[in-house]
Amino acid sequence: MYITLKNVFLKYGETTIFENLNYCFNDGVYLIKGKSGIGKTTLLNLIAGYIKPDSGDICKEDAQISYMMQETILFNNLTVKDNIYIKYILNNQFNEKDFNEFIIKNTNDIGLSSNLLNKQVSCLSGGQKRKLELLLLSLNKSNVLLLDEPVANLDEDSINQIILYIEDKLLNNKIIIISSHSHIDFKSKTKNLVLLNGAIIDEKE
Repeated sequence: MYITLKNVFLKYGETTIFENLNYCFNDGVYLIKGKSGIGKTTLLNLIAGYIKPDSGDICKEDAQISYMMQETILFNNLTVKDNIYIKYILNNQFNEKDFNEFIIKNTNDIGLSSNLLNKQVSCLSGGQKRKLELLLLSLNKSNVLLLDEPVANLDEDSINQIILYIEDKLLNNKIIIISSHSHIDFKSKTKNLVLLNGAIIDEKE
C-alpha cells in the first residue's frame, strides 16, 4: 500500500500551486504544515481524487481512502447515537450487544460524554463534532485517512484526546496524512513535512 505523487503540476488561474511535486507516502503518520493558502487542503483533495492535476500522476496502490474535511459532514438533525448507528450498520452486521459496547468504549476513549448520545448533533460544539467524525471514521474499512485540520480551534484537552484516539484506534497499518497550521505531538513516529513553494519538504532538511 502506498500513494505516490509523480511530477504533479497544478495551477489555479495564473497561480501555480504545485510544480513537479514528487513524494511517496507509505505506512505511518504524515503531518503536513504550511502557512494558510499554501495548498495543504488542495493536496489532500488531489490525493482523495476530488480534483485532478493539470499534469503528472498520482498512483494509489491498494489505497482505500477516507477523508475528514474541515467542514463537518454529519446528520445534524439526528442524535449522536443515530449518527453512530447509521455508520455502524453500513459497515458491520448489526448486533445490539456489540453496538452498545462499541458506543460505550469509543465515546469514552474520544472524550464524548454519555449524556451527549441523545442530543441532536446540531447542539454539539465544534470540538464535539470533530470527535464524533473521528469516531465514525474508525468504522470505515479504509487504510488511508486524510485529516484536514482535525484539531483546529480546539482546547488542549480535546487535542490530546483526538491525538490518543488517532494513535490507539486509527493508526494500525494505515497511511494517515494530516494537514495542520501547527505542530501536533504524536507518540508514534511522525514524518513532519512542510509545503513550500509548491514542493513537499522534509522538515529536517
